[in-house]
Amino acid sequence: MFIKDIPKFRKDVLITLKNENMIDDMMDALNVPFISVTYDTLFWADQVSDLEDEWNRMIQWVKPSADRVSWAEIQNSMTLASTTASRNHADVIGN
Repeated sequence: MFIKDIPKFRKDVLITLKNENMIDDMMDALNVPFISVTYDTLFWADQVSDLEDEWNRMIQWVKPSADRVSWAEIQNSMTLASTTASRNHADVIGN
């Protein structure tokens, strides 16, 4: 992917971030329960324990009575898992 107009790309990213933060603020103001998670922590954390913790935090939020699951159990339950273990941006985009 080649970005031809860097200033426009930067502006678009900042607008998206502003909109996302605005929605989070509105949900908070309206007392709408929600949980914030990030893709990087769910799939690319440096420690397996961090991956497990983030997934289990999300699972427990949806179903508080759910048992804690291991990273192996989480991976085995994914039907659309990544086909590459690379964290290289070009590899991930190519995947």
